[in-house]
Amino acid sequence: MKLLLLRHAKSSWNDEDLADFDRPLSDRGIKDCKTIKNFIKKNDIYPDLIISSSSKRTKETINLIFKNHLNKIKIIYTKKLYLAGANKIINIISKTNDKKKKLMIVAHNPGLLLLVDIITGQGFPYKKFSTTGLALIDINIKSWSEIKSKTGKLSLFMTPKMIRKKN
Repeated sequence: MKLLLLRHAKSSWNDEDLADFDRPLSDRGIKDCKTIKNFIKKNDIYPDLIISSSSKRTKETINLIFKNHLNKIKIIYTKKLYLAGANKIINIISKTNDKKKKLMIVAHNPGLLLLVDIITGQGFPYKKFSTTGLALIDINIKSWSEIKSKTGKLSLFMTPKMIRKKN
């Protein structure tokens, strides 16, 4: 099984009166979505299911990255993932249908960073889980209900900045 973790793209702070949950993407966030979209397409790492925070910035991130695949991928939005901690995310993952072998979680930090630490048992090898960062974890379980500490191995982490440096 494969677990994809995607942090939402960079959000805008132009309207300081806007609630955090309602902040849209910034211009840089929109640009970064296009970069990650091309990386996902080039490497054919599309999920079977996306479970996402229901914040405005996570919805916009998904719509920009997967806009040509929205009719092929089931997406579940839940407020439970908004600023969720790692254990709450694990609980959500554990309830996933086992027919979905490639699951993507789209959420926020620090939950995603701590989730990688817990599932791999190795700590996150990068300075930070940047906005629009994409992690792929190979999970060594037969059922999502078995997900726990040290059941996975980080096989890929990519950010728009890392992609641009390669090209």
